[in-house]
Amino acid sequence: MTKFFMSLLLVLIFSISTAFAQTVEDGLAAYEAGDNAKAREIWQASAKKGDAQSQYNLGVMSERGIGLEQNFEQAVTYYKAAAEQGHIEAQSNLGNLYLDGNGVKQDYAEA
Repeated sequence: MTKFFMSLLLVLIFSISTAFAQTVEDGLAAYEAGDNAKAREIWQASAKKGDAQSQYNLGVMSERGIGLEQNFEQAVTYYKAAAEQGHIEAQSNLGNLYLDGNGVKQDYAEA
C-alpha cells in the first residue's frame, strides 16, 4: 500500500513539474495547432513571470479577439508590460492603439 502512495506521489510531482515547464514555444505550437485556449494558458503563466514575448502574444490575442472576446483595454495592459521591457512589436502596437484611441484615450503624443 505504501508503494502505491509513493508511486502516486511521484506521478503527481512529475505532472506538476511538466505543467510548469511549458515554454513560450509550447504556447506557439499550441497556437499554430489552433488550440488558442492552451496557448493563452501557457502564455498567461509566462506573462505573470514577466516574459515579454508572452505578454506581447496575449496583447495580440486580446487586440484581435483571437480565442477570446476582443478587448482593447486588456491588449493595452499586455502591450505596456512587454513594451516597458523593450519589446519593439509591443511598443509599435501600443503606439497604434494610442493613435487610434482603442482601449485608451487617443493621444498622438503618446503614440
